[in-house]
Amino acid sequence: MSESIWATTPRIACDPKEGISVAESALLTELQELQELQELQELQSETRRKARRDALATQWATLPGRTATIGGAVQNIASQCRAQYISGSPVDFSYGAPLTETACEALGANWKTLGTWASGQGLTQFQSFRWLPVENKEEKVKGGGATLARRGKQGNLFVTIRNITYNAHIDIR
Repeated sequence: MSESIWATTPRIACDPKEGISVAESALLTELQELQELQELQELQSETRRKARRDALATQWATLPGRTATIGGAVQNIASQCRAQYISGSPVDFSYGAPLTETACEALGANWKTLGTWASGQGLTQFQSFRWLPVENKEEKVKGGGATLARRGKQGNLFVTIRNITYNAHIDIR
């Protein structure tokens, strides 16, 4: 509710000439405008998500088949990065259950294999598939605040989707 409506409504409601019906009408009008604005914002968000989904559609269609031959985790992470892009969600996220260090290294190698393949296919919407080997984030004091307690050993997979870089954190057990 706007500050001006919030400030003037009680005065209007207490005024014998204007009264509660005028104040109520002002509040209802303000509420209707807010609902219309919210509906417009939701429509814009859905339009943005559709535009993002459509922009990736052709190139995305080639990735799942390739990721399936590389490994399910690679496919799942690529799908999660795509979903994060489409929805406008944060670029950093944790992937699945913790892995062993060996499994994380294999996943990183598979991720790089996907990147080499994507580059060879000329995929411009999905670029820079890379990974950082496992490191102890807590020891290196990476992160901050409350997240530090949750960040021990971790590997990271990156991909850039239409100039936005996504980072999948892989926790190590």
